[in-house]
Amino acid sequence: MSSDTGHAKVSAVLFICAMNAIRSPMAEALARYYFEKSLYVKSAGVRRGELDPFTTSVLEEVGIHIGDFQPRTIDELVDWEGLNRSEE
Repeated sequence: MSSDTGHAKVSAVLFICAMNAIRSPMAEALARYYFEKSLYVKSAGVRRGELDPFTTSVLEEVGIHIGDFQPRTIDELVDWEGLNRSEE
């Protein structure tokens, strides 16, 4: 699908880091905050880690709450509909 400018329209974003504990959850939360429901957003890690309390604290400073976030691995994303979405 193309936009009026001729560029492809992004419909999904996947943020990857080593353990899905700091960088990728922050990126996911910020993207969800700024793009709301106009974009499928997920994050994952090569391995599963524990969510770093620093991540929660920093995001709460800017009004974003991710208290229920659970780190996940790339392998757990097989069923994520945003990755298998066909263009309409």
